[in-house]
Amino acid sequence: MAPFRVIPNTTRPIVDQGSHIEYQALLTDLSNGSIKIRVRIVTQAASRTDDGRYVTPDGRNVGTITAYCEGVTKCPSWVNQIS
Repeated sequence: MAPFRVIPNTTRPIVDQGSHIEYQALLTDLSNGSIKIRVRIVTQAASRTDDGRYVTPDGRNVGTITAYCEGVTKCPSWVNQIS
């Protein structure tokens, strides 16, 4: 879960549409700089959904909605080992 916790705090969004924000991180091979996988994180930076149907009970932001590795069906297990 480490990359999904760190990315929104350290990178600029690639999509910023009001409270809908998306981030992308490129996980690279440190030995040669090649991109191993792209990770996308989708967040809701508001206490309610855009359509107003759902509201958080404590008034805090919804936060992360989903996170996934692009181009694959399942993220490789090593992605969760990154800290």
